[in-house]
Amino acid sequence: MTSAPRLLVLAAATMLSSCQTVGPEHAPPPVPVPAAYESEVAAADASPWWTRFDDPVLTRLIETALARNPSVQEAAALIAAARAEARQAGAAFRPQLSGGADLNAQRLSENGLQLANLPASVTPDLELEQYRA
Repeated sequence: MTSAPRLLVLAAATMLSSCQTVGPEHAPPPVPVPAAYESEVAAADASPWWTRFDDPVLTRLIETALARNPSVQEAAALIAAARAEARQAGAAFRPQLSGGADLNAQRLSENGLQLANLPASVTPDLELEQYRA
């Protein structure tokens, strides 16, 4: 049983000793490019790829698409506007909260019909106020 822990310690020491630290000035070695590839890159046509087909219809279609398509910033703005409209349209399906307040003040006439049928012993309050929230 004593050989298993020794073997485990030996394996851990071996793994740790194989690790290397790369310093802050480390630069990867340059990779040489074969001369055959360099000549192909230099000779590559810099014009758009679709012009190599010599198809005027294709060229016209691609130029129209490039002219009519929005830039990335315009597309992002259109997406943001569409999301805002969707949120606004969906707001009707969410709970809504409303509030209000009301004050109603009223003064009854001493000679009015409201007090005509009351017994003489009753003296009602002639000023009424109602508060509602």
